[in-house]
Amino acid sequence: MATNDGFVREIFAMVKERRSFGRHPIWHRIADGKVSQAGLCAFAVQFFLQVREFPRALSALHSRCFNADERVKLAESLYEEETGRISGSAPHPELFIRLGLGLGLSRDDMIHGKPLPSTAALIDWFELSTKDRSFAEGIGAINLAAEARCRATSRRSPARSKKITGCRAIRSHSSTFTRSPIAITATSATIS
Repeated sequence: MATNDGFVREIFAMVKERRSFGRHPIWHRIADGKVSQAGLCAFAVQFFLQVREFPRALSALHSRCFNADERVKLAESLYEEETGRISGSAPHPELFIRLGLGLGLSRDDMIHGKPLPSTAALIDWFELSTKDRSFAEGIGAINLAAEARCRATSRRSPARSKKITGCRAIRSHSSTFTRSPIAITATSATIS
């Protein structure tokens, strides 16, 4: 068992080391005002599209989890994603729609946005890893790769976020954005 615990700690350490959400070049470009309004809008649509699909991946994991305690944690995460009621906010897809609205897009622009190939691949990856792979692979893909936390972005003040994006900061139950470099890379292709 100690070997397994060590392996898990080693994996978490490797993932944490590579975690770069707040350091990803796209966030620096946005913060420095180097992304056009059109680029920000394209980014918002692509990010929304994958956020909208993420609860389905959580649901798939929940349905395949044999451990009752872990199933409760997945259910809570799914509930937060779908309702925002744990954090007292709103459904997470709705938060990203609000980002788009703040950038001048319409709700229809967001909901009916066409995914770029990289965004479609990420959405397909959510489905593949949580439905067609082992539970361990699915939970690893979602927990370690797609649902990582990084405190760096939470330090940005709402006023600074409004200046950069034209709208208030979006905060989730962890007080930060909760997407990984995988999601950022998939969606940043529109403005790189």
